[in-house]
Amino acid sequence: APVLLRAVVNDFWYNEKNEKVFGPPGTLPRSAANWIEFIPRNFEVPAHGTSKVKVTITPPQGTSGGYYAVLFFESKPELVREASAQSKALYANIRLGSLILLTAAKTEQDAIAVSEATLTPPAENRNLNLKFMMANNSNTHLFPKPKVAILDASNKVVARAEAESARFMPGQKNWIEVPWAGSLPAGNYKAILTLLYGQDKLYTEEFPFVVAAAAASAK
Repeated sequence: APVLLRAVVNDFWYNEKNEKVFGPPGTLPRSAANWIEFIPRNFEVPAHGTSKVKVTITPPQGTSGGYYAVLFFESKPELVREASAQSKALYANIRLGSLILLTAAKTEQDAIAVSEATLTPPAENRNLNLKFMMANNSNTHLFPKPKVAILDASNKVVARAEAESARFMPGQKNWIEVPWAGSLPAGNYKAILTLLYGQDKLYTEEFPFVVAAAAASAK
């Protein structure tokens, strides 16, 4: 059957738990929602067919850094269960969303800060783990890519690890962990953390550590 949809735009940001939050246009920081128009706002998708909607984004003059919104396409609620003596009527509808992350070209000011970094060496029944707090001090969003290289006492790379990229909005802080599951012979080592972010910028930090003899046989 055909489905009638309407287009809605909201602000997109994050809360103190680093969860996505949505709000009415113009109510959250770095809002782009008021720049966005749909043509048409209400449309029908035919059965087994498609429909096209034009989305126009018009940022004002002098815009710099990143701005954010979320597009929703919502269907009309349909009755799926009649009311009864035991329960109320139940309605259901479709809601499709798409995050909009905008950056004004050539206005990026990329900067990060790494703090509270701790490295847990491998041991019996324990993986190596590098954990740190990263703050995005940029004026736009970042997708930092964390990697760790493990070097032995002769500076030979003996292992590598990496974690998935995560989205950091401007001003957002969150923990990043880079685990490595494996064993190392007893000895002195160092882990080299590299964070690739922004326009090919690189952050590095070195973490010396020791693997005790008891951990040499850890799997």
